[in-house]
Amino acid sequence: MALYVWDRDIAAAMLADIAIAEVALRNTVASRLTDAFGREWYLNTDLLLDDRGAKQIANAWGAVTPATRRTPDKLVAQLMFGFWVNLFDKGLTRGDGPWKTKTNNEGLWRDHLAAAFRGRNAEARAAGEQASRAWFHSLLVEVNAVRNRAAHHEPFLNGVPLPGQQRRISAQRAHECTRSLLRCVDRDLDAWVAQDSKVPALFARRP
Repeated sequence: MALYVWDRDIAAAMLADIAIAEVALRNTVASRLTDAFGREWYLNTDLLLDDRGAKQIANAWGAVTPATRRTPDKLVAQLMFGFWVNLFDKGLTRGDGPWKTKTNNEGLWRDHLAAAFRGRNAEARAAGEQASRAWFHSLLVEVNAVRNRAAHHEPFLNGVPLPGQQRRISAQRAHECTRSLLRCVDRDLDAWVAQDSKVPALFARRP
């Protein structure tokens, strides 16, 4: 029973920290896309989203009221965390038949998104990695796995399995991924979240 209660509490505490990281990620990306493609960036055909991303935007569009559909902040808030994570993978395809083309998220990262994450170089060096799109995407995949596990009330006692991979990360590593994402956005933001985070104290008193 004590372990069950601890697991419940650690999930809630992690989700509280991830909530800040998720908003920071989406606002950072949306701001950079606005700079590059205009206020209604999601309507700009120069932004070559794959069909997966286009469908997610269409779903978000349908979730907001007609009166607010041209209000970018409303649409941004409706887009799921997975949409933002997918912007950093290799990119899939758009169109069908003779119009089917491969999208290029590497170019999107290089030309527009990388510079938005000022702390990425220090975080990658600390992990012994290069601050590449692939590295940043792998970090986001881990944060998303932790988010979904907490939101679906799944246990953290034996770590977090990563989707499509034959490995899992510890609860401690799961929390550090969130902290790393926050530092990529802004080190002061990470320090602010750390002041209020309940996660370290819960780790210290695991039954």
